[in-house]
Amino acid sequence: MIRTPTAEAPGKLKLMGHTLTLYAAILFLGAAFCALLGTNTQARVARRRLLADSNPLVAAAGQYWTPAPRWLARPSHRRARTQVEAALKTDAVEWTRYETLRQELFAWNALESAVALALSASAAALVVAVISL
Repeated sequence: MIRTPTAEAPGKLKLMGHTLTLYAAILFLGAAFCALLGTNTQARVARRRLLADSNPLVAAAGQYWTPAPRWLARPSHRRARTQVEAALKTDAVEWTRYETLRQELFAWNALESAVALALSASAAALVVAVISL
């Protein structure tokens, strides 16, 4: 830890290490929050693009899409999604387009989850930095 005299009180020492940790925690929290907003927006845009597709089968499959694993979805949604995807698989071009949109949506949701974890970790780091002052 680096101790330096402060300009306000030359005889008083300020702990530079803790102050730097506090600033870093605040900046990391702000960056994580901005990243969370951005990834959330991108996930919503990808979801809207899937639901607004010109092919009604792709849009119907988008209604049954969930970021959770399929086995966590309701049985009725699993059956309906399986039926819609089976109908989509008959047309290779439409199936490829649906898979591209689905994978994009999945990627944005996974990134959003990772950023949410980083946000909570940075909030915890900020709390620790404030407590250690």
